[in-house]
Amino acid sequence: MSPNPASEPVPPTPPTPLGVLTPTASSTSALSSLDSEFTADDEHAVMTDEYTDGDEDETSALVVPIRGQDSLDEADRDEVLGTPMFRDEFPDEEEGGTGRGRRRKRRRDPSLRQGLLSVPLAAANVANSTLGLGFLALPHALSLTGLPLGIVLISLTALLSAGAHIVLVNTGRYLGVRKYEDVGGGALAVGARGKGLTKAVLRVMIALSGLALMVSYLLEISNLLHPVLSHYSPSLPTLHSRAFLTLVPALLIIPFLYPRSFSSRLISRLSVVALLTYPVLLGLVAARSTQYGAGAASVSASTSALWRRAAGVEVLKKHAETKRGVWGGISLMAFAFASQQTTFPHHRSLRKSSQRTFNLTVLIALSLTFALSLPFAIVPYLSLHPHPLPQDIFARLPLPGTDAGVDAAHVLAAFGLWAGLPFVLAPAREAVLRMGRWETEHEEAGTGARVAVSAAMWLVAVPSAVLGGVRAKDVWQKVAMLLGLALGYLLPALFFIILHHVRRPRAIVISASDGLASADALLAHKERQLQRRRTGRRLWQDLFIFTLMLPVGLVTVVWQVYALFRHGR
Repeated sequence: MSPNPASEPVPPTPPTPLGVLTPTASSTSALSSLDSEFTADDEHAVMTDEYTDGDEDETSALVVPIRGQDSLDEADRDEVLGTPMFRDEFPDEEEGGTGRGRRRKRRRDPSLRQGLLSVPLAAANVANSTLGLGFLALPHALSLTGLPLGIVLISLTALLSAGAHIVLVNTGRYLGVRKYEDVGGGALAVGARGKGLTKAVLRVMIALSGLALMVSYLLEISNLLHPVLSHYSPSLPTLHSRAFLTLVPALLIIPFLYPRSFSSRLISRLSVVALLTYPVLLGLVAARSTQYGAGAASVSASTSALWRRAAGVEVLKKHAETKRGVWGGISLMAFAFASQQTTFPHHRSLRKSSQRTFNLTVLIALSLTFALSLPFAIVPYLSLHPHPLPQDIFARLPLPGTDAGVDAAHVLAAFGLWAGLPFVLAPAREAVLRMGRWETEHEEAGTGARVAVSAAMWLVAVPSAVLGGVRAKDVWQKVAMLLGLALGYLLPALFFIILHHVRRPRAIVISASDGLASADALLAHKERQLQRRRTGRRLWQDLFIFTLMLPVGLVTVVWQVYALFRHGR
């Protein structure tokens, strides 16, 4: 006779130990519906670049059992970092198919392309993309602010630039995106149309900034090489014509514009070579400034006198009465370290793109940039007179042909600008490709589209540089400064403030559509606890944004707008 299952006694449910949280049916349902956060294992895999598509069913529900306070603390630690679930941002990866087809999808996703660079090589790229026109103008900027204040400002702007890179990446991780315009779209979007409009405006700004920098770089390269070639080839006027000196550097840089990302060995090796030339340039400019200026003894005496003087209000008043004033110097110093258009391409080029690795990369790069910038600004300021110094520091040195060291300095400065052109073009080209829909959020543009856009941008930049004179050069540089300061400091600060202090914070353990009111009491309590911890760990960023990044970005952008319109009158 078969036993009756209904008559068998049901074993009693073991009691729940004290301190162990047991999920209710509603909490399990809410957690199972989450598709916007990582588990702890997924978070670790992505942060260590070990995340692969695999053969698992990616469309299965994400069930996070609550097993105790220890597991909750681990999830808490991961969630307060604000790391997103990349599946929401890249839905193409959740489509059907396995094996080769899925791997092809992953390779063609520009945001998930894994970088190849180690921290030193990536730091070299970041430093090379930062050094440029602003670096060469630092002696002029220091002559506008004065020595005591200028040293403080150069130090603060270097710190500001490093912090801006880190804040941008943190904001991107919070939103689950890895492109500049996507961060702006997530922060400033009001509805679907508002999000698209914000992205379009930011892409136009990035493209115009890249174009202005390209023209400014080519104009400055031509100006640096013209006196050298005029002296050494006086019988060949073609070699020192503006057209030749603009077209040849533009043609020579083309092989370095072809790589898709900054992780290319060609780009990283160019950055290493360029960085090795900057100390030589610094030594030549410092030696020749001291030789043809006040002399070493006078430099030492003037330095002591400046530091003994009661700087304070008198120095500020004195330098504020110059043609551009102290605010012009601050704007130039901030621009000298601004390269935030390249933040996310640098982040994607790392072999291990964790937040800690990127922070270390940026700190190494900006420390190196600061170590080169400070003496490059101070020595000519103390040696060459009268003040303010011209923006082209080589105008106070002997003409090429009279000193081989000055000739070499001209060539090395031109080479440094030339080596920075790939980092100027790449973000602008990417913005144009996305504006034309040749590249989408989930698929890279083809080789033909990239070559066509690059060629079109050169066809605009090269003639503009050939036909432009002194006035055109000044206008292009002012436009580049205005957009660089806005994209580098002001807009990232506004993105951060809107996301964390204006809009409702993104949910961590509850469904964003349900809210705290309809959530299970256990989940609501845990959500409030995690939000408080995330706010506490974000305190240093709040302090940095409100005390340094937002004020500097706002003041320098307003000043550049005023300077641009004043120049146009």
